[in-house]
Amino acid sequence: MLVYHRIMAPEYKIAPSNSIPIEAVLAADNTVCVFPDYYGCGITEREPFAYTALNYHARCATDCVLAAFKIIKDTGTDLNDGFYTWNVGYSQGGGFALAMHKYIETSLPDSLSCRINLKWSLCGDGVYSPIELYKYTLTKKDMGSTPSVYLKGLQSIFYSHEECLRNFQLSDFLSDEALGKKLDSVLLYYDDGLWELDAKLDKLVDCSDPNYYFSQMALDTSSPLFKAMTTAFDLDDCAKDWHPVSTVVLYHSKRDNCIPYQHVSMVYPMLAGDNGNCRLYTPIISGNHVQAGILFFAELLWFSEDKLFKKYTKP
Repeated sequence: MLVYHRIMAPEYKIAPSNSIPIEAVLAADNTVCVFPDYYGCGITEREPFAYTALNYHARCATDCVLAAFKIIKDTGTDLNDGFYTWNVGYSQGGGFALAMHKYIETSLPDSLSCRINLKWSLCGDGVYSPIELYKYTLTKKDMGSTPSVYLKGLQSIFYSHEECLRNFQLSDFLSDEALGKKLDSVLLYYDDGLWELDAKLDKLVDCSDPNYYFSQMALDTSSPLFKAMTTAFDLDDCAKDWHPVSTVVLYHSKRDNCIPYQHVSMVYPMLAGDNGNCRLYTPIISGNHVQAGILFFAELLWFSEDKLFKKYTKP
């Protein structure tokens, strides 16, 4: 079984529940494919887009896998001897793939995790520890090519971890300049995907400096606001205090202009620990976020799963 967490859907009509993803060709290789929606897309598109709700998606995606097992059983189909599951995602999907791997190994009852039999996960250019990405961005004073990634993250925690931020409003996180551009109103359009938000930001702001977007309270790591944000984001951290039992491959371009390579450089030692079950793979292309994603996707379609596993885990 392959569980594939898609890139951020630029249009809700191409969410897996609304269409057959091109990755479904992988099912021709004696494989059952599971394509979970993201919350706020597809059949839930009227809800806020939960961009960094990693653990929430992990639980939902795992339920999708277990539902697939029931469908297989109900149709009388037999699984091959040696059956196992592998788990793949790029960009937003990369973070969600790692979150699902952690959830299966740390939170799922043994009887269910044994049924899934997760062999390995391939996680590409994703956000694995949202608060660490924010902290790095603040020190570099640069949000790269997509400030909307960070703003969508804020929108996400306000929706998924309201209890942590009950004393604050979204406007508390934004600077006077950002509020003057009505960015708080832009973020309240729940049905905006990342590309739509980028297009709106391009018309309003030509800047990637977090000092322009965020209030002083949001920039001050010792403020009550930042601490509340940290508490909320830590609930969706899928890298800390855990070492994978089955193999995890972190695939990341050194020139990623959306999620910087430094993010995976911080996460990798946290996951690897003293065992060899976490690998870091840097594509030779060293392209930006989109170019690395094209290579990631092309290799997924071109190579067999066995060849991919050997390619990404060789010493």
